[in-house]
Amino acid sequence: MLSAIYCVLIFCSILYAQTIIENPKKPSSENAGRIVELVELMRIDDVGGDFYFKYPRNPKVSPDGSLFVQDHEQLLQFDQNGAFVHNYFKKGQGPGEMQEIADYFFADNGLIVHDRRLQKILWFDFEGKLIEEFKIHELPVFARLHLFQNSTYYFIGNNIPSTEGKPELIEVPYDLIAASEEGKRIEQVISFPVESFAISGGGSGAMASIAELVSAPFKGNLCVCHTQDYLLKILDLESGKIVRSFRRKYKRVKVPKDRRVGGTIGAGGKTYSAPREYYNDISRLFSCEDLLWVITSTVEKGKGVVVDVFDFDGRYVDNFYLKIPGESDPVAIGYSPMTISNGFLVRTVRNEDETYSIRKYRIEDQEK
Repeated sequence: MLSAIYCVLIFCSILYAQTIIENPKKPSSENAGRIVELVELMRIDDVGGDFYFKYPRNPKVSPDGSLFVQDHEQLLQFDQNGAFVHNYFKKGQGPGEMQEIADYFFADNGLIVHDRRLQKILWFDFEGKLIEEFKIHELPVFARLHLFQNSTYYFIGNNIPSTEGKPELIEVPYDLIAASEEGKRIEQVISFPVESFAISGGGSGAMASIAELVSAPFKGNLCVCHTQDYLLKILDLESGKIVRSFRRKYKRVKVPKDRRVGGTIGAGGKTYSAPREYYNDISRLFSCEDLLWVITSTVEKGKGVVVDVFDFDGRYVDNFYLKIPGESDPVAIGYSPMTISNGFLVRTVRNEDETYSIRKYRIEDQEK
């Protein structure tokens, strides 16, 4: 019955011709459109002296339930109760030392850290002991570790194309690059064009993204959105091919007239801005219990942000309002450092006194 409402259109993309699964405006769930609350369970503040929150970001939950957060020259670990455990960052260039963390990930047997400046991968156990480290060369300057799966490191990298010194709206290729264990083999898997506002030439340049590349691991694959419009793609990492593309009918959200500046860049002592009429339809993706949660740009006062839910076949099965305390702006929600794992949401919050805290919430969904 559900499949009868789906139709198939042929779409020629920049990458290659592919079939797009077209979903209706409303999902199949009878309880769609409900409000899902967040119940705060725990709050971590920097009052103990072991660490200091300057710009906490990129929170993640490890396989054992520990909380991690990245900050200026810090990679902090807390246990399930919020007690401080360890800071993995040690500044320097020697074994186990770092200069700039691009990102970090978890594996079954440890923590993986990518130092972008030193171009090396460091492995730690969850007690802070260095297991191994090695250099990965031949990566783009702005590359960062994006995923670790099946003993392969996946990086996202990009370079600013030449605009001959003039500001332009251009499609910048974001390359997904695979590196084998210890970085001995590096190859490009696929490239995603991302609309950006850029200026370059004469050995310098600047760029601001208009669209955003957002992604989430999804049942052994990678789900990606790289356009301003509502379009999701599932990439098979082994073949490097898009195996499924899908979307749903979506009413775009206009940016208020006094805020219609999409990207601002500075070059040669001048500042340039690109106009933006609409917010990006999709701001975040999360893989939750074999389903894909899509954080959209639709925010309704008193209800929250609309979260769409798809299964692996690209079917639009549910949606709900996620009521995030204190957040009502689509841009703020899109850039808010947060993660969702096993029925919990963890995020960093800027408090009224300009300090920061890490907060953990239980996702209260009666449908579940």
